[in-house]
Amino acid sequence: MQVLNARKSVIEIKVLRGGHQCLCLNTEVVVGDIVLLHTGDKLVADGYCLESNALVIDEASLTGEADPVRKGPADPWIRSGTQVNEGSGSMLVLAVGEASEWGKTMALVQTKTGKTPLQEKLDLLVIAIGKLGVIISLVCFLVLMIRWIVDNGGFPLDLFAEGPLEYFIIAVTIIVVTVPEGLPLAVTIALASTMKAMLKDHNFVRVLSACETMGGATTICSDKTGTLTENRMTVVDGWFAGAATKGLPDWADLPQPLAEAVTENVAVNSSAYLVESEHGGVDFVGNRTECALLMLLRGWGQDYRRKREALAAQLVTVYDFTSARKMSSALVRREGAGLTLLCKGAAEIVVGRCTRYAGAGGAVEDLGEGLRQELLQLVTSMASRGLRTLCLAMRDMDMPEGGARKDSFEEPPETDLTLLCIVGIKDPVRQEVPEAVATCQRAGIVVRMVTGDNIHTACHIARECGILTPDGVAMEGPEFRNMDEAKLRALLPKLQVLARSSPTDKHTLVHNLKLLGEVVAVTGDGTNDAPALKESDVGLAMGIAGTEVAKDAADIVILDDNFSSIVKAVLWGRNVFANIRKFLQFQLTISLVALIVTFIAAVSTGTLALNVLQLLWVNLIMNSFAALAFALEKPGPELMDDEPHGRDSSLVSRTMAKNILVHTLYQSFWLFLIFYGMPRHLPSFRTPTKCEYFQANTNLCCLADSQSCLDTYGGIYQPGETPLCQLSVDGGCVIQEPRPEEYCDGNADGCERWRFMEQTYFEADDEYAEAEYDAQEAVSSMVFNTFICMQLFNFLNARKLRDEYNIFAGLFKGYLFIGILFLIAGLQVLIMFFLQGVFRLQTQSGLQWGISLLIGAGGLPLALIAKFVTRRWFPIKEPTPEELMKKRATFTDPKDLYRRHWWQWLRPPPPKHIRELWKRGESELAKVSGDSALKKSSAGSELKKMSGTPGRKKGGSGDDDTLVKHGSSTLRSPRASSTHRLTRGGSAGIV
Repeated sequence: MQVLNARKSVIEIKVLRGGHQCLCLNTEVVVGDIVLLHTGDKLVADGYCLESNALVIDEASLTGEADPVRKGPADPWIRSGTQVNEGSGSMLVLAVGEASEWGKTMALVQTKTGKTPLQEKLDLLVIAIGKLGVIISLVCFLVLMIRWIVDNGGFPLDLFAEGPLEYFIIAVTIIVVTVPEGLPLAVTIALASTMKAMLKDHNFVRVLSACETMGGATTICSDKTGTLTENRMTVVDGWFAGAATKGLPDWADLPQPLAEAVTENVAVNSSAYLVESEHGGVDFVGNRTECALLMLLRGWGQDYRRKREALAAQLVTVYDFTSARKMSSALVRREGAGLTLLCKGAAEIVVGRCTRYAGAGGAVEDLGEGLRQELLQLVTSMASRGLRTLCLAMRDMDMPEGGARKDSFEEPPETDLTLLCIVGIKDPVRQEVPEAVATCQRAGIVVRMVTGDNIHTACHIARECGILTPDGVAMEGPEFRNMDEAKLRALLPKLQVLARSSPTDKHTLVHNLKLLGEVVAVTGDGTNDAPALKESDVGLAMGIAGTEVAKDAADIVILDDNFSSIVKAVLWGRNVFANIRKFLQFQLTISLVALIVTFIAAVSTGTLALNVLQLLWVNLIMNSFAALAFALEKPGPELMDDEPHGRDSSLVSRTMAKNILVHTLYQSFWLFLIFYGMPRHLPSFRTPTKCEYFQANTNLCCLADSQSCLDTYGGIYQPGETPLCQLSVDGGCVIQEPRPEEYCDGNADGCERWRFMEQTYFEADDEYAEAEYDAQEAVSSMVFNTFICMQLFNFLNARKLRDEYNIFAGLFKGYLFIGILFLIAGLQVLIMFFLQGVFRLQTQSGLQWGISLLIGAGGLPLALIAKFVTRRWFPIKEPTPEELMKKRATFTDPKDLYRRHWWQWLRPPPPKHIRELWKRGESELAKVSGDSALKKSSAGSELKKMSGTPGRKKGGSGDDDTLVKHGSSTLRSPRASSTHRLTRGGSAGIV
């Protein structure tokens, strides 16, 4: 696929080399080439416009501006990644590849991503458990080997299979049981199933690990337009015929000349259009603001298409919207040999160019300074209510000498205008957004708005969504990017709205939030948002409004561009993390119990409480089956009541550790009681000694020199022979193997009598070994069955992580968990009844089954008691938001990363430079942390170099660079320059 994509991106370019026109591949274009441009061509390099024949470039993929830009002497810079919309021209190539603006953006996007918070935590846990298991298995092996060597008086090679080999298998089995190899399976299943489920909630996951990372998000930086709002602009307020109106006037209420002028302006000075959808609604095509004006005409009962077609022949030229002018105009011929210029644009700009206005009755009156100030105040008032303001104006002119042509005016004659009306356009907040934002806030997630709109509109929408709180801070981009790093870091926790922001500002915001230990999710739709999407922990691209580059840089694509879908992604992400924790709570309990019981039994008795096959069955339960059961648990709304686990939260919480400890002690107690107590106190489980067995089941035991030993008195021995099992007065005995000298009159070569006694002895010894094995097998069977029964009931306990009393809540949302529970129980019955020989088990009586089930079920009331005691007398104290903030603020300090826990030796070793600094002293660590932060910010600095001043979005009022403290009476607004920088990626130096 990578090869195919690479080939797809190779196109042919027309260039001028050595005075001759030729074709070359875009990969072969070099600095100094002159590229010939025509309609539809893609720009593959940065350059300077040499010739422009009405050359118009679509820069939306880079700047986010919806309107194309005319290139010429006024704006000669052409950037890679854009496309020729109309016209033709030529360009001198100044930068190619990674030196071009597009190349720098793609270089930032294609940087290698680091590990997710979950991956980092799993690495620590798995390595710690693995080290612990290896250490215990080695100790167990050494102890067993020492016992074997002592018992055998050396190292007999003929018993190698019964000693060292068997002990090696035991040690390997302990490692297999200890290491949670089912953890990757659980993670993969959880992520894969979540990815499929999230698609139904309009979340297309491109990076699998993003499912979980989204659940750990501590802050979401969201765009406004289309995400928090419907992106369906609607005219809701205005100023018509010399007076402000409450709502909108009807067509019949307006003076006829004014109504006709407004209709012509809206219809002709626009390239947008409306499409009737199949479901009876109306779809917007083109600029959303222009579509809102077309909907105004539709509401008035006017057909904009008919008006546009009627005036198409009289249309002389169109002056497209530019960021510098903040307006667009259309020049139309009139029947009386005159021209009319129809203008619309940012209200504060257009009002400043008007000298007259259409008053009551349609009469044109002079626009005095007093009225102008009133209109500007009205514009500010509308903006503070979240309205985007536009002003419509016109100008009648005489026909120039030589007639009206497209090039009749070098610059649009947008002065001395007559003001027609001012309209307030609102992009309604999505109905479900306020509740979704409130859900995030209850869940401990900080929602921040990052928008290109002015500060007044942004603050109003943020309040309406519930994002901006009384103690929150709203700031504009120029103020934000000029703050020093220390002040910026101090401000970030309270920053809730960033208005008039550029892609560079968004990248800087994300980078600094990550340095504070936050897990950041950020939305974006434009190509210029790609670096910020890549820098964030989870990049969320818009599926409808997003560019392909933004989607490629994102981890998740929001298919419906809706903020509530982002909240659903958080819910599913938290469910992944919760399911992994449930699996760990179950798995660590069963691992610790198996480890403790196996180790202590092997060291104390030289035998295993559970044999290798039984341990492997336990391993199968706790890995494969448990992974499948817990990973596919459905989410519940209570997940959104927790604080986000964030980057610095432990994978095993305090409540989980308490549950693991309680159940480990409970299960270990009963298994030790069965293993050690039953053989000692219950005859059916008691393992007899060899002396006891020989006395009870053979005739080899008797007192020395006793007549009862002789064959003439019913014994087995002949006169002069020493008993093989010689009894003592206190009831003990001494057992020895028959020797040839004892039975063959000193002949060491043996005789028939010796061979008979040897056969008799070894038959009795084999019978004893079998009896001893049966007794141990009976105990092992009881231990094994009880152990599995306890795990079946602990399956239910492990479903809850927060000391909830009702462990059955949500159990019947999906039947897979119940099915797996019954599957394990069924397989256990199958093993106990039909696979006894394979697993070395004995049939359990009804009483034994009842005891095993009763002990297993005892884990349920034990869990309730532990929860009650904990919640009543020993509540587990969770960190406060202030403590979490302080912890996150110091998270990047290497001494916190590598010297936090006493069990550091179980964790991965720190990097080499950290070990070297430890030798010199911890005082140097702060310097390393600062240097690391500088390195991380290099990508942001590179982005600043290449992006210049961002394009501003169309419409709205207020160019002030403002820092607003919501709820305070102070508003600081230094006027910023609106000059647009022309430097692109260092190419100005070449020019």
